[in-house]
Amino acid sequence: MSVKQISGQLEIPESTTYRLLNNLEDRGFIEKAGHGSYILGYSVLNLARDTYEKMDRQLSIVAAPIMEELTETVSETTVISIRSGLYSTCLKSISCKARIRFVADEKRLMPIHIGASGRAILAFENEKIINLAYQSLEEKPEERKLLEERLAFTKKSGYAISRCEYDEGTLGIAVPVYNSRGHVYASLSVIGPEYRIKEEAIEKMILPELLEASRKITSCLVI
Repeated sequence: MSVKQISGQLEIPESTTYRLLNNLEDRGFIEKAGHGSYILGYSVLNLARDTYEKMDRQLSIVAAPIMEELTETVSETTVISIRSGLYSTCLKSISCKARIRFVADEKRLMPIHIGASGRAILAFENEKIINLAYQSLEEKPEERKLLEERLAFTKKSGYAISRCEYDEGTLGIAVPVYNSRGHVYASLSVIGPEYRIKEEAIEKMILPELLEASRKITSCLVI
C-alpha cells in the first residue's frame, strides 16, 4: 500500500503516516516495496512465531497435569498434538508404565490426514484447510474417499480412531481440544498396543475420560 492509501484508511495526515511508517521500517515491521509503497517486513513473521511458541508453551503447561491423570486412569500413553500446515506434530506426551507401551516421537511431522491425532484436528478445521488436505490426495482417489468418510465420522461422533495407520500394532483414539474462542487448536489422544485396547473399554471408559480431559484443558486455556 502507498502512504496515501494508508493515510486514507487510518484517517490521519500523510505527514503523521509517513513518520509512523519510518518508525515501523526502522524496527523491521515493514519494508519499502518501490514506487512509494510498503509491504510487511520479517519482524512480523518473528512476532507471529514468538506468539505461536508462547501459545504452545501454555498449552503444554496446562495439559501436563491433566494428561498425567488421564494416563494413570486409562493405563495407556496420552499425546497432545497440534497442526503445522498439513501436518500434525506431537507437542507433549505422557507414557504409561506398562512394559509394552507406545512412546511418542515428539516433533515428528505426520500428514494430518493419517492417524487419529491429525484427523481429530482436521475434521473441525475451516473449509480451506480441509480442502487443501483433499487436494493433496487428488492423485489418490481411494484415499481421498476414505478420508471424506473418516472426517464425516469424526464430525458426527466427536472423536477419531486409527488402527495401525502409522505405527504397526498401535491403536489411537483422539478428540479435539479448543481454544478460548471455540476454535479447534489441538487434539488429545490415547494410544497403545492394538491387542490391549478393547472396543468395550473405548466406549465405556477411554472415550468418556478423553472428552472430560479435553474439556478441562479447553477451560484452562486463555489463547
